[in-house]
Amino acid sequence: MLTDNLANNGHETYWQPYGTWGKHYGGIVYALKSTFSDNLRAAHIAAFPANLTGAPIGATNRSQFVSCIIQDPSNVSTRGISVWGSEGVLLQGNDFLGLNSYSLSFDNATGEVFQNRFENFETGIKITNTAGFTAGFNMEIGRLSDPTKGNDFLNGSLVGVWAENAQNLEIHYNTFETNLLPIAISGPSYFRVTHNSFIDFFRGVQLQNTFELGNLAWFNCNYFEETANVQGVTIWGDNGEFEFNQETGHLLK
Repeated sequence: MLTDNLANNGHETYWQPYGTWGKHYGGIVYALKSTFSDNLRAAHIAAFPANLTGAPIGATNRSQFVSCIIQDPSNVSTRGISVWGSEGVLLQGNDFLGLNSYSLSFDNATGEVFQNRFENFETGIKITNTAGFTAGFNMEIGRLSDPTKGNDFLNGSLVGVWAENAQNLEIHYNTFETNLLPIAISGPSYFRVTHNSFIDFFRGVQLQNTFELGNLAWFNCNYFEETANVQGVTIWGDNGEFEFNQETGHLLK
């Protein structure tokens, strides 16, 4: 447990080790009101594989980062927090400030990302999945049932949320302001993107070859605002069953 701590100049401040069920399969980290500053990577949570044969039912990783600051004033970072092979990690109320590469990444992993602030980043959240690894779990960036759970993505130089082969991706009630590309989704994916605000962007959303995997591929009730000559939504390749409903656009050129 880390509470009111200051972690400086480290490589990975916390490493949760990998193992197999019944032997050694890592622990739980709970970080509250802690500051991670000038680290190459603030934290890496290694595999706690809830889908592994022999795993207890509902064996999510209960690790949490709550009300922490992850920052890089010395410009040495290679990533903020990375999660691999774990389900249900909670990140709530944190500030990710000035981080290089990915502020937060999930590799064959899922989490609950609520009420965070991503500012002056390269890529806010990177999600990469291998088919089947995260089946049955949601990757939540904001929550559809609670408008207060959204995140702020501010002054991003590249991508706000970048997802490849997304499984059960939920993006709701977030604000993307001054991001080159707020959301990019590619590869076979299931996703719902609703009630987000996109302000000051080059390309609001990009979908590429998400294919036809069912009826969970839709945008609903989002708001787009930009004064330059830009593209609100760009779609190319095979994106069958995609639905785009009740969107509001305020594009002045």
